[in-house]
Amino acid sequence: MEQKLYNGELTITFTPGNHSYKLNGKRLVSVTAVTGLLDKPALKFWSANRAVDHITDVLNAGKEITQAVLEEARVAFQKQSKEAADLGTLVHAFAEEYVNSIIAGESQPTLPTDKKVLNGVLAFLRWKDEHQVQFVSSERIIYSKKHDFVGRCDAEAIVDGKLCLIDFKTSKARKEGGVYSEWRYQTAAYQKAAEEEGTIYGGPRMIARFDKETGVPETYILEDLDADFNAFLGLLAVRKREQEL
Repeated sequence: MEQKLYNGELTITFTPGNHSYKLNGKRLVSVTAVTGLLDKPALKFWSANRAVDHITDVLNAGKEITQAVLEEARVAFQKQSKEAADLGTLVHAFAEEYVNSIIAGESQPTLPTDKKVLNGVLAFLRWKDEHQVQFVSSERIIYSKKHDFVGRCDAEAIVDGKLCLIDFKTSKARKEGGVYSEWRYQTAAYQKAAEEEGTIYGGPRMIARFDKETGVPETYILEDLDADFNAFLGLLAVRKREQEL
């Protein structure tokens, strides 16, 4: 997959299989690889809780705790994490297909049958209707010539009458404040790179979260663009230095 940027001056090649981007044969640093450096301490507790949950389920079923059960508990978080990621991927895929169909003036995709995927999709459609969203782009590749990083933003759209950069999320929101720092830095990088190429946004960065359990959408407006982008640049410097060592 290729996309020309900066009025055809540059051509970025994207390979979905290994999620890599190249410019003139050189592999580029992606936004998600940079934000992936952030520590996620909550995951440690979540993983431990999944192990306890698995053992508790076995005890409640009146079964014996064997070495095999303990081994299953050790990796229980991996199974649940993969299942959540797979469901989220399917919701994202529907949203991408839907947005592309709207932009192209084609028929919309068929609703999924899996309950949790359907809930996420319905949340997406409700969000679209509630905010009278008019989609402008889907999965746009962005690249910063100044800072040499690349990525893909989920969507650009007119939301409540203003052009916004939007990132779709299906994972659970942060309990306090709703938005993870990673989401802030990721969208700041996308917007700054898009602005570097000439895009002018009248509205704010936006996280649209589609709950797979309830089917209810949530919208988070992100402020402090410059502060978030400066934090991203700090992570970018660490990532590039790590590659040098």
